Amino acid sequence: MKDAFGTTFSLTMIFLFIILLAAILAYNVNYAKAFRIKNFIVDKFEQYGSTCEANGSTCKVEIGEAIRNVGYVGAVGSIFAGGGGAGNLVLDDEFGYAYERHDMGVNPSSGCNQIYYDVYTTISIEVPILTNWGFLGNLITVRGTTKTVDVC
Repeated sequence: MKDAFGTTFSLTMIFLFIILLAAILAYNVNYAKAFRIKNFIVDKFEQYGSTCEANGSTCKVEIGEAIRNVGYVGAVGSIFAGGGGAGNLVLDDEFGYAYERHDMGVNPSSGCNQIYYDVYTTISIEVPILTNWGFLGNLITVRGTTKTVDVC
């Protein structure tokens, strides 16, 4: 009888370790996707500037294709539902990211308006029972900032 309890305890510990290891691996995969997409969006905003804000622009199309190719699933709407930042936060619920535009004023040397963007993506962990109970979901955001872009 003593061996039965010892074996049960050992198997339970092994099972919990395997579940914990799988959870850590799932988190790392989702973090890598969110980070990769955030970096891609930051690069596109730096490349195209304020034209990324227009629906149907080349920038938005390229971002959408990259998100589909990577398999990123984010839900920034659930995190920023009450708004956030300085009121310039734009949620893209179709692709699961958000960005916020910041105006820096006029560049004296070029005479152009200077802007930069903050880009937000989320780490999405979907485990059916735990997500429904509110333990998991889109809890963590990954934030990136673009370089200052001149808009003439």
